[in-house]
Amino acid sequence: MTQLITAYSSLVQFVPDRIRAERVNVGLILQAPTYGYAAMTWRRQMDVALRAIHPQVDAQLVRFLVRGMADLFVPYAHEPRYERLFPQQPGKSHPTHPEFLAGFRDRYGLLHITEPRTVLVSETLGLTAKLRVLRERLLEVHSAVTERPSLTKSELTKQVVTTLRAGRVPLVTQPTSFPGERWPHNRFDALNIHQNRRHLHFLSYEIADAPSAAAKGFVMSVMDLRSGGARYQDDHFGVVVQRPEHHRSNKEDYEALLRVCRFNRIAVFENHPDDIRRLTERLLSPQGLVV
Repeated sequence: MTQLITAYSSLVQFVPDRIRAERVNVGLILQAPTYGYAAMTWRRQMDVALRAIHPQVDAQLVRFLVRGMADLFVPYAHEPRYERLFPQQPGKSHPTHPEFLAGFRDRYGLLHITEPRTVLVSETLGLTAKLRVLRERLLEVHSAVTERPSLTKSELTKQVVTTLRAGRVPLVTQPTSFPGERWPHNRFDALNIHQNRRHLHFLSYEIADAPSAAAKGFVMSVMDLRSGGARYQDDHFGVVVQRPEHHRSNKEDYEALLRVCRFNRIAVFENHPDDIRRLTERLLSPQGLVV
């Protein structure tokens, strides 16, 4: 007959406002005192969920606190390999005891730990496997749109261009260079529709290194072309960007690009279905990308 292990599970929740009682599950703790076991896991992608209830949250700090808390349980996270003939009886101050978690309620501010709930775990499954099962059930949110920790410029280009072609926007994927062009060759030109040309550039700030040099080259090229005579005065310029959802260190460079593009009458479109739909409509309209 399969033996059952009595364990205790507690959720670690981000609660920015106790009055509103909005919360996000960011971690999970599983403890089995008689087996000397305690382990903590956390939500793999939590930034979007955190900002959904608190847009000004310092997500990096929350991740730091959660992982710092998890480190306390690492010495006790080894799967028991033998039956406990003589069950351990740890004191309430031991990390494997549920009462140990009471000390976190004052020390971690916006992080709240729920009251322990009894969980029966079969020895056949094991505690570590049970922790994974609980994580998938209580922490991970699976939807049609998967959170991406990284989106390169080439991936962004492929996504947007596929949508534009589905909208029957004619594109030149290898446009000729402009005189003195400073920007890299990753742009796509819309064909001569309604007697003007529309030039698109693609930038992703959802990568480890912000593409500030590419953004600067793109904007300076547009300024050069517009100041070089009447030949390019009627051309329209736009940039499609992937905003930094996870790489928040790129936020300042991203916002600087938005400001300089608007100042120089360069249309900006974010990688969002509504914005890409608007881009498609603008490319096919007489008004084009005029800001």
